Amino acid sequence: MRTLINKCLLSLILLSGAMQQVVADTQPRVLVSIKPLQLIFSEIAGDAVQVDLLLNPGVSPHIYQLKPSDMAKLSKADALVWVGPGMETFLAKVVTSLKPKRSVQLQHELSAFLSDANGHSGRDHDHDHGAHHHHDGHHHNHDAHGDAHLWLSPELAPEIAKVAAQLFSELRPEQAQQFQQRLAEFNKSLRTADQSNRDLLQPVGEKGFLVTHDAYGRFVGHYELNQVGALTITPERSPGARHLTQLRTVLESSQAHCVLLEPQIQPRYLNSLTEGLNIRQEILDPLGVEIEPGPGSYAQFLTNLAEAIHRCLR
Repeated sequence: MRTLINKCLLSLILLSGAMQQVVADTQPRVLVSIKPLQLIFSEIAGDAVQVDLLLNPGVSPHIYQLKPSDMAKLSKADALVWVGPGMETFLAKVVTSLKPKRSVQLQHELSAFLSDANGHSGRDHDHDHGAHHHHDGHHHNHDAHGDAHLWLSPELAPEIAKVAAQLFSELRPEQAQQFQQRLAEFNKSLRTADQSNRDLLQPVGEKGFLVTHDAYGRFVGHYELNQVGALTITPERSPGARHLTQLRTVLESSQAHCVLLEPQIQPRYLNSLTEGLNIRQEILDPLGVEIEPGPGSYAQFLTNLAEAIHRCLR
């Protein structure tokens, strides 16, 4: 009798596993280029859509080159979501050649919103804080509408989440109401985190800091922070001697109280830049490497950024 029961239980377990596999195989597969987009899209998807990640979270999209395994992921996807050619330059050509069922380029989808005041709020930090991060006449990695690091903007995040809800509703129309409900929950968690971040950062808003590369304009502008320089404009290009000399002057004159580093980028010249100076350093992760996708994960991503900046400046 016990043997029969065990066999029945085993059959049920195998059947359950097979059914789960069928559900997984029939789910739409949406491939997103970078981890922060996975955080946003996964919150809206719930368990109705499979949201896969193209790039390893620890890899910078600025300097990435596609591998054969990446091409396989692209070919299996029902839709690809990426920021655009201003960010993932390695995708610009292959997107047109592979032609997945849908290619969602956020720079294009949010073009109307981006061209309205360039997606910023509050003071223009380049002017009001006298920022020094355009010393060499270049700007950060821009698309046609400005800074391409869209996911670092608390203002653009709801628009990105709205794009996710729309895409998922097209792939799973019977779940459209659930996607809208998750969108409302996403926006609620974002508003709560945003207010907490404002309260945390306001007391240190005037203190200057340096960042590893010029990616944080939208975040800095939103929270009215005082970024006075970037070690490099884009990670794929090393800074010139003149730029490093100017940064050293900024550090020596105490215009910058700390340097915010990134786990994806290791500047070789940092030690010589800060040698002999009491400059605090803190890790600022613009790709959310350690955060697991799930409810509230994007709000946690923004909170982690705010807390890292606060630790560096307090």
